[in-house]
Amino acid sequence: MSQLALADTVAEWTIFALRAAATLPADLQIVPFVSSEQAQSERLIVKCETGNKRLDGGELYDLTLTFEFITTKRSAEEANDIFAKVEAAISSNLTATARTRAGELFKEVFLFPENATTTLDHGGNVRTYTRTLPLQTDRV
Repeated sequence: MSQLALADTVAEWTIFALRAAATLPADLQIVPFVSSEQAQSERLIVKCETGNKRLDGGELYDLTLTFEFITTKRSAEEANDIFAKVEAAISSNLTATARTRAGELFKEVFLFPENATTTLDHGGNVRTYTRTLPLQTDRV
């Protein structure tokens, strides 16, 4: 298993978990990061980067999961609400369906929401919310 494949699997599972939460607008695009894509007016981009394999004798890798919500359509209040739902869906409210899917894909998944960072950048009428969440996992 390559590190790239692991990062892709984590990103795909994360998108699954966000959709399983069913708290985001149905028309919101939730897509994996592809460097050649141009950001459209509104979408949630999920990106996962693999770090080093843990040296403590296990099979876990350190990864960084990034969510970037870009919107021009929403009021500040609506956009804040959507991004709060993204944070909750991954950090604390994983559905049973998302946990079951994680068990099929990974031996273990450890999310570290206490070490996450969130930023907001806005210029003109474009708001960009970014949440970076460290995790550790390995594939089954």
